[in-house]
Amino acid sequence: MGGFATGSFDLINRRRYHSLLSISRACPLDRISLVKGCEVSIECEGGIWPLTGFPYKGGILHPDPSKAGVVISFVGGVVPTWEYQIPNGLQVSFSLLIPRGCPGSILTWELRNKPATKAKLIVRPFLSWNKLHALQKESGAPLCDSKIEKDAVSFLYPDSDNPLYAVSSGSFNISPNWYHSVYYEEEERRGYDSTEDLYSPGYFEIQLGTGGGLVGFSYGKKYSAQELMTAREVEVCRRNKLSRLEFSSEQFLVKRDSGSSVIAGYPWFSDWGRDAFISLRGLCLPFARIEESLSILSTWGSGIKDGLIPNSFSENGSVPIYNSVDAALWYVIASYETFKKSTDLKLKDDRVLQIKKNIQEIIQSFLKGTTFNIGMDSDFLLRAGVTGFQLTWMDAKIDNEVVTPRIGKPVEVQALWINSLRAAA
Repeated sequence: MGGFATGSFDLINRRRYHSLLSISRACPLDRISLVKGCEVSIECEGGIWPLTGFPYKGGILHPDPSKAGVVISFVGGVVPTWEYQIPNGLQVSFSLLIPRGCPGSILTWELRNKPATKAKLIVRPFLSWNKLHALQKESGAPLCDSKIEKDAVSFLYPDSDNPLYAVSSGSFNISPNWYHSVYYEEEERRGYDSTEDLYSPGYFEIQLGTGGGLVGFSYGKKYSAQELMTAREVEVCRRNKLSRLEFSSEQFLVKRDSGSSVIAGYPWFSDWGRDAFISLRGLCLPFARIEESLSILSTWGSGIKDGLIPNSFSENGSVPIYNSVDAALWYVIASYETFKKSTDLKLKDDRVLQIKKNIQEIIQSFLKGTTFNIGMDSDFLLRAGVTGFQLTWMDAKIDNEVVTPRIGKPVEVQALWINSLRAAA
């Protein structure tokens, strides 16, 4: 995972998770929201027309885009693109792209129907520095130290060694301000706290012409505007070679330490063993991503203990958690499917040999019995479960109470057990 963005069709934030850039400082965990959005206006003949704004407590939307730029179309896919119509007839497009593996986002604007029009874009970014689930409140001081450098602007947060960099095809004006009580209606509807304070260090001024305009953000690494434009072109070319399904599926393949893993979902889910092995066969194998598949199996297999594969890791990502009877069985099946899919796997490849050893350990441990009372019973079916632990996909737990204990011989576990024996054979 490099960076990711989430939001609404009209670019109005309605949840605390909506942003133009969130990153993972310790992939795939420790996610931070950096750029919550931008207040964007275009100055041209007839006045200044807002394109995007922020909602505030009390039903206020400022600046109110409904009185100026109106979204007339949206196209997802390779490059998500919005097209605006402003009252003087001018049409402006906005696109957002995050190159794969890059902790940054690239924002571009273009005049669609009157490229010779003299127009100035004003882009004010709204920043945050908080955990993904948290809401930010003004601390009484600037959120970050803003510094105009050669070819970039840096925003250094007090407890971070790495700055957020911003570049543009125009200029940046330092004009810091806190914006209070930004309101997320969906949070309130769900019964959660729904307001936060966002910090804006200043604004960009960009002359729009035949070349369009660009603002780019990157965490920890500085790029020039030209480097980001080149990165954008390369990424668009790469995506155009992929099918829609192939492109969508790769967004769930992430790094964990030096290996690979599968993230269970955006914006907050981490990687889970059970989810990784179930989805691996659809995310990797149909697209011949054998290397990625082996890397995922090796990453999770390295944590094997008493025949159990980790189902998740602790919040800081360092301690494996083993409360799953089926993660290990899905591991066996996913390994078998990977081996079957590729006919050119080297049998002496260290990863292949280790995965096969893991399979043997899983089967042997389940035959003789292992942690959580997991083991083959006298009827050759697989029993599992102890009080206080949820071991299947029905894993809801409230405080210390397991909602669906399922101690005994869950039916789908028997199907996985039989298929794992067949695969291991």
